[in-house]
Amino acid sequence: NICYISKHMKSVDLLLLHPPATFRSPTRLGLHNMIAASVPSTAAFEIYPLGFLSIGEYLERHGYHVSICNLALLNAVMPSIRPETIIRRIQARIVGIDLHWATHTDGVLELAKIFKNIHPNTHIVVGGFTASAFWRELLSYPDIDFVMRGDSTEYPFLCLLNVLIGGGNLNEVPNLAWRDNDDSILTTGLEWVPDNIDDYRTDYAWGIRSAARHIDPVNVLLSIPYRDWLTNPSAAVLTQRGCSNNCLICGGSANAYLNIFNRKRTAVKSPGAVIRDVASAARILRGRIFIGSDLQEPGEEYYHEVFQRYESLRINNPLTIEVIQPAPSEFFEAAAEAGSVTLQMSAESHDEDLRMRFGRNYTNDALEGMIGAALDAGIKAVRIFFGIGLPGQDTDSVMETVNYCGELLSRFGRDGRFFPFISVLAPYIEPGSCAFDEPERYGYRSFCSTLEDYRNSMRQYSWAQSFGYETYDMERSVIIETTYKATIELNRLHERHNLITARNRQREEERLKREWQAVQRKSTHQVRCIVGESSLYTSRLRGFFIKPFAFHPFGILNEVCVGLRRFFSDMFTGKVKSPWKFII
Repeated sequence: NICYISKHMKSVDLLLLHPPATFRSPTRLGLHNMIAASVPSTAAFEIYPLGFLSIGEYLERHGYHVSICNLALLNAVMPSIRPETIIRRIQARIVGIDLHWATHTDGVLELAKIFKNIHPNTHIVVGGFTASAFWRELLSYPDIDFVMRGDSTEYPFLCLLNVLIGGGNLNEVPNLAWRDNDDSILTTGLEWVPDNIDDYRTDYAWGIRSAARHIDPVNVLLSIPYRDWLTNPSAAVLTQRGCSNNCLICGGSANAYLNIFNRKRTAVKSPGAVIRDVASAARILRGRIFIGSDLQEPGEEYYHEVFQRYESLRINNPLTIEVIQPAPSEFFEAAAEAGSVTLQMSAESHDEDLRMRFGRNYTNDALEGMIGAALDAGIKAVRIFFGIGLPGQDTDSVMETVNYCGELLSRFGRDGRFFPFISVLAPYIEPGSCAFDEPERYGYRSFCSTLEDYRNSMRQYSWAQSFGYETYDMERSVIIETTYKATIELNRLHERHNLITARNRQREEERLKREWQAVQRKSTHQVRCIVGESSLYTSRLRGFFIKPFAFHPFGILNEVCVGLRRFFSDMFTGKVKSPWKFII
């Protein structure tokens, strides 16, 4: 009886909420194209961390009900909807909010406040990279009950749910920080730093099973990773936790992992576990699958086994890989044999000295040799990303980098497989990075050092005002202006080498010029008119327009059946649950 089931649904044990960057001004100018140019995101930064998938799957495997609600996605699609409208309908025993990237600071703090006002008895847990860096500050906000520290919180979350739902002592929960009754801050330290991470699965199919298990069609839409996922789906799989590189402003650098997450050595997934996660994504979609982290780092045997196992899957999903250091020809030959592979790499600058100062220790000869080897081996596409905002870099240097892109295109761009890009490095110097700890030493001036700094920054009228740093060689306004100039000039090079059509180049250039003029005029009206006009990743069609051929309908149906079987099992045991008060 559907009515009986709906009436007797109980709240899920854990609801994972992903907030937008801010609820204050969801249509902020240019954030989508200029800062998020290399990821399929909008100004709301709606891509949630992969930890949502691994935490949800891990906890459900251990008997708990978990669901995802991507509020940032709702904000990107319908920015006029107030979060209170959704939050009033939510029912969950515990809510987890991610503060992974510093960009989401204002959204996290605002969401926690709104949620506590509506559901004062619900426990709120915040976790993620930035949360681990600012765990003490976060607990000074009365709406946040717990902070989960570290880079691997699947098992600590299980322990926390065991205590909060089943009873027990919080002192037995690893990596936890909280306030006691007299507002003293307590922590169990940061000792859970696993070396074996094979049991933590990036399972995209779990989202389908979870929605079916909870009879929750809303969950299908609100657990989508980003706005255009239905028209341009992709999946990401991480091979490791930790990093051996120290790029200056990266919050996932070796310095951050050591000082913030207490990770002294990198934990690497076995090739079998990596391909298991890839197969999970391939069961439901035909889109590209991105394997994060440099497959070279664990050694030659490792990447050979990953590529061989991928080939044995016999799937048609395009594969995207990245490297930190130039790879040898043998690496690309093994990759090309596995299937359709795209290579990505961040080279930062044409200037070798600037690149090495930033943490990328290789020459232009090594870079160009790698590009040639990759194309000769049969790699489908090579994407090289250059950055704006390096210490020691000025406007002339940036434009010389654009000229260098032209030289690379003349040499490698004849068959349309080589693509250079340029954009600002990141919106902020991320907490935990070398430049965050010692900005002056590395040639930076940072405008954000506390949670309130990040929060106030994200409330500005445009990305130009939100931008969180400058260098001794380029003031913030110069970085912004140079970014527009360099982007326009590189687009012209793309047109010259037939990577984009003249019409698209002209349309994008006109958009960028209007955007830059609006930044200078501080025109709120113009801001609202031009945000999201174009994207590097999708067509101009927006909203939930589905391309059926981008998915595996039978794979999705199979996951739905698995979820429904669990639903009926829960119904007979009286454990039917949903994250929403009114579903049917």
